[in-house]
Amino acid sequence: MQNIPTKVDGVSTLPAAEFNQIPAELETAITDTGQTLSGGILDQVSKAMATYAGGGDFYTDSGVADAYVLTVVGSKKAPTAYFNGMSVRFLIGNVNTGASTVNVATLGVKNIKLADGTTDPEPGQLPASAESTLTFDGTNFRITSVAAPLIIRALGNATQPGEMRWLEDTDNGVNYIGFKAPALVAANAVFELPAVDGAANEFLQTNGSKVLSFAAQTGAWKKIQSQTASASATIDFTGLTTGVIYSVVFHGVAPTTDNTTPRLRTSTDGGSSFDSGASDYDRAANLGRSGSPTAGINGETAAPEINLGNSVFSLGNAANEFCSGEIRIFKPSEANFTQIDFEVQYHSLSTELIILRGSASRRSAADVDAIRFLISSGTIAVGVFTLYELIA
Repeated sequence: MQNIPTKVDGVSTLPAAEFNQIPAELETAITDTGQTLSGGILDQVSKAMATYAGGGDFYTDSGVADAYVLTVVGSKKAPTAYFNGMSVRFLIGNVNTGASTVNVATLGVKNIKLADGTTDPEPGQLPASAESTLTFDGTNFRITSVAAPLIIRALGNATQPGEMRWLEDTDNGVNYIGFKAPALVAANAVFELPAVDGAANEFLQTNGSKVLSFAAQTGAWKKIQSQTASASATIDFTGLTTGVIYSVVFHGVAPTTDNTTPRLRTSTDGGSSFDSGASDYDRAANLGRSGSPTAGINGETAAPEINLGNSVFSLGNAANEFCSGEIRIFKPSEANFTQIDFEVQYHSLSTELIILRGSASRRSAADVDAIRFLISSGTIAVGVFTLYELIA
């Protein structure tokens, strides 16, 4: 269009062709926004201005992944060159796989960077069908907004990797928990978290493709409970209902009363009562003594409890006269004679090292769901008992 003000000087004349350029420009602005010229409508220029203001920066994408090609919508006009602060919006046609470029209205290919102006977008940061806004900084287009999942970048530096921290309630202090990347990462890895919480005592596992899920332990021992005796009449464990094998490991167990033996009883009613009938248990064991070159055979039938020691070579309560060992209960939930293995060692009253290995059974075809440790006389002065379950 002509520079009209230079024509209006009181001397020159303005030809009709030049004057008509003014309404021609206005008509073009109107029709480029999809309106039909009408002599009865006197706000079409305002509507055209509103259209450009509301959506003049919106483009359509006809490119491919990582190389986006933007074209104006309809007959709207685009800038004739890139300029600092130029903003464009578009619906992303294809998700990016990494570093990407954009070509707006054939003005030339420019790199797309994150908001810092230097970092390339990561794979998936420009998802298909999401609306994105890019702003030109004079060199590159920066992603100023994108309707996509939030990606938080915990940047590292030359001396340490990136780290994320979550602080506690400020009323409680300034401590935090966090995660930190390895110092050296061979390839990008994004782990997908489980959709729901797991059950108690489950662990977090990966499927090998960075998808995490909770799973129950299998083929491994799981710690269930630990108890510490302190002049305790008994140590009870309940809830033996699902395991293939249960194990109780005990150590440092000493009685308050001299010349005693550790004992074991079972329950079939969740620990409300423990079997102590005169003929409830059978037991057979091998006895080893540090003071004797030969081992002895030890056994009982129809007993009121399982003797984990030996009444001849009994347990004392002097210094270092304590016992340690393990018992294993096999499939106690089955309604069979419950079988139990045990191994116990201790120093006897005569300071001999005693080791007892044997087996026992509950002489009743019933499930066992609880066990009780006790001493033949007095209480358990000290000792730690830990219950484990073997998960099938």
